[in-house]
Amino acid sequence: MRGLARAMICLSLLAAHARADETDPRPSTPAALAAEALFQEAKVLIRDGKHGEACPKLAESHRLDPAGGTVLTLALCHQAVAQLASAWVRYREAIAFAKRDGRSDRLEIAETRITEIEPRLSRITIALDPKTRALSGLELTLDGTRLGDQAIDVELPVDGGAHTLQIAAPGYRTRSLRFEIEAEKARKRVVVPALEAKRTRSTPAPSRPNSDPPPAETRSRVLTWTALGVGSVGALAAVGFGVAAKQNHDTAIERCPASPCSDAEGVAANDRARNQATVATVAGGIGVLGFSAFALLLVTENDSRSMGVTLSGDRLEARFARRF
Repeated sequence: MRGLARAMICLSLLAAHARADETDPRPSTPAALAAEALFQEAKVLIRDGKHGEACPKLAESHRLDPAGGTVLTLALCHQAVAQLASAWVRYREAIAFAKRDGRSDRLEIAETRITEIEPRLSRITIALDPKTRALSGLELTLDGTRLGDQAIDVELPVDGGAHTLQIAAPGYRTRSLRFEIEAEKARKRVVVPALEAKRTRSTPAPSRPNSDPPPAETRSRVLTWTALGVGSVGALAAVGFGVAAKQNHDTAIERCPASPCSDAEGVAANDRARNQATVATVAGGIGVLGFSAFALLLVTENDSRSMGVTLSGDRLEARFARRF
């Protein structure tokens, strides 16, 4: 408690004149003016005991226009709100500014504070699975700050409270881990499990639009319908010649009831009947062959479609792409 009280006293004294005694001859820029305004507002907050609100304003003031007095005041502010790791970093920065500016008073304060808080720092160690650590392009982020590979298996100072560690690598799912740690003298080993590879879906081959069927399929259809046409023509011819043969046969019987026949017309009708009967028999045979071929081709074509067989390599390839 005495150390914290002394820190509060130093904080108030430094806040009263930290930037006022800077000897930087640089002209006042918009950034410098904004930094001065933020610093003055932080002084009021510190005076009112609102250190949690003052620290962010001091950090922004230092970002806009870095100054030795500002960073030392910021370090003391962090210490006042028990953010020891942040204070430790800022004290080390304040030492560099104090040496640059020749400010032995600030150097003494910063070195004293580092000696005081360093043994009290809480630290984490990030441990990675060997397979994950060997991945190329590995990225580690702690509370939004990118860490290098050298930060692995090293004790890193952190403020007390909740933290988020993210691990990412090309081709793998990003893993996010949340953990908490005490404000002082805590040690935590954060073990990161192996990253899970992203699942890649195979892209199906583009299907061709339903246009004209392949040549082989066209020839098959032509043969099928040609066979049907031949069968139909043969059947019609057989029926036609059969009817004519029956009529001529009836005429021959009528004119020549007995044999031998002496009626010329009856003999001619009998000859026509025999010829027409022969043609009808041949046409009927052709019709039967045509219908048989049609039936066979039709069954074959339907079987090919049902089995999903095509003669196009592209179509067959696309079908398997959709299947798997």
